[in-house]
Amino acid sequence: MKNAVAACLCAALLVGSVSLVSAGAKTVFSGDADLNGKVNVVDATCIQMNVAGLTEFSDAQNKVADIDKNGKIEITDATEVQRISAEQAVSNETFEIPDVTEPVYTDDEIEEKGSAAMNDFSVNLLKGSVADDKNTLVSPLSVMYALGMTENGADGNTLKEIENALGMPRSLTKAYLKNYPNYLVNERDRSTKFNVANSVWYNTSENSAAVSEKYIAGVKNDYNAEVFPTIFNELALTNINNWVSEKTDEMIPSILSDIDPGAMMYLINAITFDAKWNIPYVSDYYNPRTGISYPGDVRKGTFTNSDGTESTVDFMESTEDFYLKDDNARGFVKYYDDGNYAFAAILPDEGVKLNDYVNSLTGERLTNVQ
Repeated sequence: MKNAVAACLCAALLVGSVSLVSAGAKTVFSGDADLNGKVNVVDATCIQMNVAGLTEFSDAQNKVADIDKNGKIEITDATEVQRISAEQAVSNETFEIPDVTEPVYTDDEIEEKGSAAMNDFSVNLLKGSVADDKNTLVSPLSVMYALGMTENGADGNTLKEIENALGMPRSLTKAYLKNYPNYLVNERDRSTKFNVANSVWYNTSENSAAVSEKYIAGVKNDYNAEVFPTIFNELALTNINNWVSEKTDEMIPSILSDIDPGAMMYLINAITFDAKWNIPYVSDYYNPRTGISYPGDVRKGTFTNSDGTESTVDFMESTEDFYLKDDNARGFVKYYDDGNYAFAAILPDEGVKLNDYVNSLTGERLTNVQ
């Protein structure tokens, strides 16, 4: 069984305040809106976008960016930062900005709390994606990785919204996803392959905002991401699609049909899962020596869709030893060849609508189906 999924987030306006945290405090100059220790044109851009309502500043950023100290962030503050950047003015005032120390989690805490948040996020993502009139395929892990890389460059309300969506603070998201490859079993001489790959592509054209070096270092360290600076043109489109194709063993030949030359960044996750069944399904078999045909495990049958219509599909039949059940559904578990991974299928009971069952799920309830 081969499966590959990929997620891509395009950041047209991912700017501003990259806030990678560390212990202690740091000194910044007046006008240093991105709090990176330097006053330059990027800070002016951050202030302009804040004035336009496109980004939100933290309390520390509001204090540093309000150069004229009138209690408001205005275009005049951005203009003054541009003058400082051009050495037409001097930034003499300094501020001590306290850094926030991220909590330290034990390995057990990371797995327990991270897995619980992942289960809740997965169910909520499914609820928001399922529809009556079409099939739905979602990869919560891919989406979480893409949002996690975005979260590394977020601050203010944007950071809070992403944390709320993921169900855990940024510090735990980073710890959980950084540890996730350690949970995967990819033993040699086994038939199962489970790989996770991340990449960040940022625009280097003249009109694109600069990307913080701290952000780049953060996604490399926290998400093992490959980082590619490039101009967003047809060559970049080809390179992005080739990267996805390579990381998914060509199961996904492309992820983008076109590229936005004005976008700032593309954040991409690709996941590949390739495994054989522990007990494989076999097709009909004809023995030419005996002249006898033997029925296999694959047959045509009628499948009833969630809207009541019927479709003729290929059914794979087997008898399994591990069955699932809760108050409104039943299902089964079928293991792959190495026994470390399994496929689980759940079917709502007769009379229970698919959407109603999905909407009744929580992460805890899904985990407890057994």
